[in-house]
Amino acid sequence: MLHGFRHLAAEEQERALRLRRAEELSAVREPTNQYDPNAIRLWTQDRVSVGYVPRYLAGDACQLLKQCTYFKVFVEQVNPAPAPLQQRVLCRLRSCWPRGFRPCTALFYKPIPADVSDSCAGDQPAP
Repeated sequence: MLHGFRHLAAEEQERALRLRRAEELSAVREPTNQYDPNAIRLWTQDRVSVGYVPRYLAGDACQLLKQCTYFKVFVEQVNPAPAPLQQRVLCRLRSCWPRGFRPCTALFYKPIPADVSDSCAGDQPAP
């Protein structure tokens, strides 16, 4: 999925909704992005920004982009309204698989231990 759709300018959103299946997008790292140093912005071939690689995939994708000579992003499907904004554009990423590369090993992929209490539950008993 493309992320950041709701933050795009109206003309960028319009272009994103005109994407076609198999259209290739250019991936450009944004290491100075204030929200995510692993951010990868996706651009159309006519140089319109249409969103970002999802943050939960950006760290691994960033490693692939740095290590691989082959890193391609293609539009897989475009979903018009009433699909939620975060589900408007589905993409497919193809790249090399470097020796020793292990995806999804960052700390935020680790399961939350069962003994961690829910700080939002307060003193209310669980249903």
